[in-house]
Amino acid sequence: MNKKNILTAAVSLSLVACLSIGATLAYFTDKTETVQNEFTTGKVDIDVVDRLPDDVKPGEQHWDYNQPGGEDTAIFYTDVVPGDDVGKIVGVELMPNSEDSWIGLKVVVDADSAQMMADIANEILAAQDQNWTMVSTTYGETIEMMFAYNDVVTYNPKATNIYTLFSNVHIPESWDNAMSEKGFGISVEGYAVQADNVTYDGFTKMLTNGEWNGVEVEFN
Repeated sequence: MNKKNILTAAVSLSLVACLSIGATLAYFTDKTETVQNEFTTGKVDIDVVDRLPDDVKPGEQHWDYNQPGGEDTAIFYTDVVPGDDVGKIVGVELMPNSEDSWIGLKVVVDADSAQMMADIANEILAAQDQNWTMVSTTYGETIEMMFAYNDVVTYNPKATNIYTLFSNVHIPESWDNAMSEKGFGISVEGYAVQADNVTYDGFTKMLTNGEWNGVEVEFN
């Protein structure tokens, strides 16, 4: 199977990914004159959004950053109780000068009990923005959900360019003492690929199967 790197991925809470390659090629005309040609590839560039809402300060709603002043680190939460709606914005930001792109998000839920893990996964689905579609779910020691944005995204210098998957996590009212002093975690990873020459179905196959049209795909 042929192997092909497809432009970019981003890891939860950190900016990753960009590819910009310069190349100089030459060809010969029918008069054997050498003509210089220069080609520069575009790039796909995204950032994962995983943060508190703007109106929620660290320390409020039981959430805080795990390093003082750090916004590129994990957020931790304590003393959440049944019925809480905890602000947590998760999405993808398209960066300046990026090519038009298809974008995706992988959300992984880990918890101290299978019931807690399933409940939080269901709450994420309930909070999911309608512009995203869940394209796969994998169950195991964690629950891994893969989402794809429904449309091509284009950088707009006059807009925020943030495509939010969900903006809060609800703590189920059904939780009782069996869930006391247990914990759960949510990790996020973003993906993007050029929109040109790639269909939506092709992108979802890249996300779910790691290949498209017989070509193995690596996001990096």
